[in-house]
Amino acid sequence: MRHTQFSIICLSLLAISLFGGMGNASAQELLSLDQAIANSLQYNYAIRINQYDIQSAESDVYRGNAGLLPTLALQGGANYNNNNAEVDVVAGTDPTTGAAIIEKVSANGVETSSANLGLNLNWTVYNGMANTRRYQLLAASADLTKEQTRTLVEINILSVANAYYQLARLEKSYLLQQQNLVQSKERLAFVQNQAEFGVATSLAVLNAQVDVNTDSVNLVTTSMSLENARRSLNYLIGSDLDEETQVDLNVEFGEVPEIDELEGLVKSNNASIRTAEQSRQLSQLSLNIAESGHYPTVSVNGSYGLNYANNGPFSFAPRIFSYGFAGGVSVNVPIYSGSRISNGIQKAEIGVAKSNLQVSQAQQQALRDLRNAYYTYRNNIEILRLQQLSVQAASENFERTKERFELGQATSISFRDAQVNLLLAENRLNEAGYDAKLSELALLQITGSLLPE
Repeated sequence: MRHTQFSIICLSLLAISLFGGMGNASAQELLSLDQAIANSLQYNYAIRINQYDIQSAESDVYRGNAGLLPTLALQGGANYNNNNAEVDVVAGTDPTTGAAIIEKVSANGVETSSANLGLNLNWTVYNGMANTRRYQLLAASADLTKEQTRTLVEINILSVANAYYQLARLEKSYLLQQQNLVQSKERLAFVQNQAEFGVATSLAVLNAQVDVNTDSVNLVTTSMSLENARRSLNYLIGSDLDEETQVDLNVEFGEVPEIDELEGLVKSNNASIRTAEQSRQLSQLSLNIAESGHYPTVSVNGSYGLNYANNGPFSFAPRIFSYGFAGGVSVNVPIYSGSRISNGIQKAEIGVAKSNLQVSQAQQQALRDLRNAYYTYRNNIEILRLQQLSVQAASENFERTKERFELGQATSISFRDAQVNLLLAENRLNEAGYDAKLSELALLQITGSLLPE
């Protein structure tokens, strides 16, 4: 991959950054953008919560949860009765009439009991493929949850990158302000020296003093913004808010493909499109499940059981013990459901039509965002190139004006103008570099290339 680097460095600025300026910054280990992102992913609560959502969704994806597997249950029970009984008992036959002779027998505390134990199997073997569709629906729901988490991760990466490069931007701006203040103080000392020999007026000294004060205020203001930016980054990466986090001030740019190739990446990898397509898949599966309500349901059942009964002394069979297997098949054919099935299908069809529109909308928005991001990136790269040329010209102009000023051939105001122009050009280059990098990251997000597959 071809890389381009930009850095705003001149000899005096390099000396400040290496030997002074930021105090113990040089001794502080630099935090890379990759490290900052990794820390933030561990700290971000929304992403951590979504990880549990993924685990929950994945735990639901199994065949038994969709009704594709049989159910097996062990059932048993027991009953006991203790009653007082009065029973008519045939005691014999009347020899004359041949009629049965009935005697009443009473008994107290007649005990009866029963017990059963069975292993029962139930399995829906066919219901219009509804269970198969439910399994696919569970898997698609888990995939959608993962894609939603991926979107959160991408948003978090861009937030961290913005905070990271904002800190780097202000670090460079602070160094530039320091350099500018040094130049202003050198000019003040030079003018004061000239005033002692009557070469410069007191007005020139006052102007130089005002410029020193102005640059000092600007340095303090930049320092405050710098510390605020450092705390913002520390918050995102889970560090102590007052930690002296130091970032890499250099930026590398990767080679960006042409727009046609990027469009292909958008159509296959864009998070919004993929989320919409997965939602459409869920809607289609819901429609298939609803349509299965018109099909018959075929179920099989079987059991193996043990049964025991103590029927008491008055039963023809006082005790019974049985065991064995039983099985059967049941078919349920829907004929009329009060329009419940038809209404469910109609509602699911509406969901499919809606999801189709959402996919088309996501595709159009992603392609629009791609073109905006692509041309913004190209413009920022061109602006960066032009700002580099501006810094070169402003630097040459400042050096020549400084030489002429020290020789008495240029006024103090001309020196200040050249100094301010150089500072403005360097700050614009500083801004342009980070703007270009952030626009590159935005382009990567739209094409789905910000995260590895």
